[in-house]
Amino acid sequence: MKQILLTVLIALISLTSSAQNNKSFKSIYDNFSSRNNVECVKIYPKVFAFFIPDSDTTEKAMFKKMDAVMILSAENSDGKDLFKAIEDYMEGKSFEPVMEAKDGHDNVIMYHAPKELLFLATDSTETSAIYISGDIDKALMKAVMEGDIKFK
Repeated sequence: MKQILLTVLIALISLTSSAQNNKSFKSIYDNFSSRNNVECVKIYPKVFAFFIPDSDTTEKAMFKKMDAVMILSAENSDGKDLFKAIEDYMEGKSFEPVMEAKDGHDNVIMYHAPKELLFLATDSTETSAIYISGDIDKALMKAVMEGDIKFK
């Protein structure tokens, strides 16, 4: 599960996206980050400038479109609460599944909505989410799906 999540995270960091409703997902992040048994990471877009060579203008353009990256991972009852909070967040929004990967009990689904990408990974005991908000366009989605954005 963690290997799948790490692979998705690396692909996501290559991504860009933003949330129209960034505050709503931010409230989920804020709520769960205060819990002791929840792993959480918030990545600010400026950090990506450190990893991209000056000559790589395509990747720089992609990362400049990114507004926020938030990662949450929780197990057991916190994981179930996280899953429910994300389901509630997605309800009534225009999220569409664009990719799904399954391996035994592990399930990873990538959802897209205007200005948002959400990766939701679940297994029998753990829920993990990677949320990216920003100016997500077809070129960016293609680059993310094909792994064209790379760190040197």
